Amino acid sequence: MKFIWKFPFDLDHIDRVAILTEGGRGIGYGHITRSVAVVQYLKEFGLSVDMFVRGDGIKGVFFEGEKYIEQDWLINLEEIGVSDNTAVFVDSYFADIKLYNKIYSTTKKLIIFDDYCRLKYDVGYVLNPVVEKDFYSGYDKVLYGEDFIFLRKGFWNVKNRVKNGDIRHILITLGGNPQKDLIRSIVEKIEGNFNTLDIKILSDPVEGINGDFTGFVDSKGMADLLFRADMAISAGGQTLHELFYMKVPTIMIKLAENQEYNIRFYEKRGFVRGNVDNVASYIAKKRSDSLPQGKNFF
Repeated sequence: MKFIWKFPFDLDHIDRVAILTEGGRGIGYGHITRSVAVVQYLKEFGLSVDMFVRGDGIKGVFFEGEKYIEQDWLINLEEIGVSDNTAVFVDSYFADIKLYNKIYSTTKKLIIFDDYCRLKYDVGYVLNPVVEKDFYSGYDKVLYGEDFIFLRKGFWNVKNRVKNGDIRHILITLGGNPQKDLIRSIVEKIEGNFNTLDIKILSDPVEGINGDFTGFVDSKGMADLLFRADMAISAGGQTLHELFYMKVPTIMIKLAENQEYNIRFYEKRGFVRGNVDNVASYIAKKRSDSLPQGKNFF
């Protein structure tokens, strides 16, 4: 994979990168997996990168072996050690404008990940790959478009996925927070309509469901799962980028409002917005070749 520098500041004027992110119990792991993808990208340019993570119940598998420091940077920002030659990336739903202004007063090399116009930004560069530039109401420091979708290392050199003529292998992936009732409902809907499908579930085991639970995996393990999948049922977070890259037909289920723009972005590219009640009918339609045909992956 060829790497091109994408950020609006000169590499020669960066001594260090600090990535401030969060995850774990009650938050999920989307911020962490996105931050890890950025860490891996930045290291390809020889940069020194420190990742600071706030949260509880953090699982090491999501870090891909990358080093991180558990630090509540919302409270202890001064311990991050920011200088004017530090590039700071913030991936958070809890950071506020006051914190962004404090960082910006020290370094103008500030990148803020945003998924749904969470705040009215007035400093730094806002990064949101799934919206148009004018989404932020006149704020013009916006990094948008597919160039700013970062994939984890396990996806960098995957071979082309083999497309089966029929739907036999389905992957259910609903994020890092437990979705036991939803998983149970989806599996029951599928099994009630089809008895020949192989269902893999990216989750810890759910009581009462005899599915093939894989547990959580790193990006290489995820790429292997997607390579084998004929269809996926996914939440609307970061996994959609990986599913699209691997050309896996996907039914998207929105689990939070912050996933809405991701889902809209991939609806335009052929993925299907679904829910528990229509999952089985979409699978049936795809098996009969009447599911909407995405130009990039069907």
